[in-house]
Amino acid sequence: MFTINNLSKTYGNDYIIINGKIVINTHDKCALVGKNGSGKTTIMNIINGNTDYEGNLEKNDITICKFNQIEEIQDTAQNYLIDYQNYDYEKENIIHQLIDMFELDSNILLKQFNTLSGGQKSIIRLIKTLSSKSDLLLLDEPTNHLDFKSINILINWLKKFEKSYVIISHDRFFLNEISNKVIEIENKLINSYNCNYDEYIKRKKKRIENEEENYQKNIKEKKRLNTIKQEQDKFKNKLNTKLSKLKLIHGPNKAAACSARQKGEKSQIRYGKNISVTDQKIENLNLIKPNIDNNRLRIELFQTNKSNYEVIELDECSKSIEDNLILNKINLEILRNDKIFISGNSGSGKTTLINSIINKKFDNGNLKLGDNIIIGQISQEKFHLQKEIKIIDYFKKKYSKIDLGIMRNYLAAFLFKKNEINKKLNELSGGELMRIDLLDCLIKGSNLLIFDEPTNNLDLESIEALEKAIIEFEGTIIVISHDKKLIENCANKKYELKCGKLIKKVTF
Repeated sequence: MFTINNLSKTYGNDYIIINGKIVINTHDKCALVGKNGSGKTTIMNIINGNTDYEGNLEKNDITICKFNQIEEIQDTAQNYLIDYQNYDYEKENIIHQLIDMFELDSNILLKQFNTLSGGQKSIIRLIKTLSSKSDLLLLDEPTNHLDFKSINILINWLKKFEKSYVIISHDRFFLNEISNKVIEIENKLINSYNCNYDEYIKRKKKRIENEEENYQKNIKEKKRLNTIKQEQDKFKNKLNTKLSKLKLIHGPNKAAACSARQKGEKSQIRYGKNISVTDQKIENLNLIKPNIDNNRLRIELFQTNKSNYEVIELDECSKSIEDNLILNKINLEILRNDKIFISGNSGSGKTTLINSIINKKFDNGNLKLGDNIIIGQISQEKFHLQKEIKIIDYFKKKYSKIDLGIMRNYLAAFLFKKNEINKKLNELSGGELMRIDLLDCLIKGSNLLIFDEPTNNLDLESIEALEKAIIEFEGTIIVISHDKKLIENCANKKYELKCGKLIKKVTF
């Protein structure tokens, strides 16, 4: 259906993809994975025909529709969804079916798009894409701002979709549920696996192990053959010297006979029968180092100040916004080392809850914060980092008492190395800004970390590093998240915020 051979792509003088191959067949459900900056969105744009590249394209007569997460829309949701100038009755029916499926209030259609919540905007944009009747859908981070319910609805729709799609997502559970093929970009190369995401992780691990094993075997074999080759060359040189002397004394015939006899005896004694090592034989050994990205993010969240055992206690705490009751008599006890995860539908009040804790402001009830609590906050919005200042200067100014060499080591541990520390904050990606916030918490010595949707804008590798750090952190963590894998692997207490109440959950 869609194939690009010998695909290469450059930005300036730098290649981000070298001699890759992308094949998308009918019914392929592709997860496109790779680190932030590896070229995933670029690949989407190449498939969609929005950017140039080197390569050979083979494509059937297919229609392609790309999900646009950042498109500015100055209109009502209804006018955005329905093209009245090119009206399509069948498409409008599909749109209304999708609205019912996502359980959206029909009144939302009459509202200005820019007045909707983040979750509502994402759903409206998804409905626009899913109703396009295209042969190939391109979905870049479709689960951002979606709650569990909406994510499950999308999963069920994609499972029934009879055509093809390519999806970029940071949600590992979601990717595993909706994929039968994984296209991976790593170190400028493209690898494809015909399986779901979990199986891809296993196969990739096995492939790397096999490549590394073969690489080490070939190194040993090359060393062995070089030793034999050196001995052979040494023997030949000695023999040629001796033959030259024999020729001077006895003439060529005698020398030839002596040569054959001595060569046969020597080779049998030293090397065994029929062993001959040539330079070409050594060169034919595959000594290409496995394509493994060793520049991996390692996050260590350590606390320098131990908090009291009782960290936070909420007793009948309530909060209203513009006469709307958002939090209704919340009761919650958080102890040292707790890993608290909170989920809930969009607009349920999750961010209001953590902001009220941080600011110690509820309308009613009692909030008790333990002694020696140092809070580190990772918010969804990064307005505090939208500054035209270099990374190194930001930290030098904020932590002037820390030695510059130590500060550089901190930054290097979070993959800000060499010239990268001179990048300006307002030029960084969402994932890079997340790393800045995490490092900030680490340097501050926070013993209570509060994360609001921390996996948004992170690549899968960074999420796995964050997950490991949360598990190993010896302090207390409160996380708002809809990442099922993160919750399953890290949480010791799970809550859902629903209708203003905090409900303890066993699973989601």
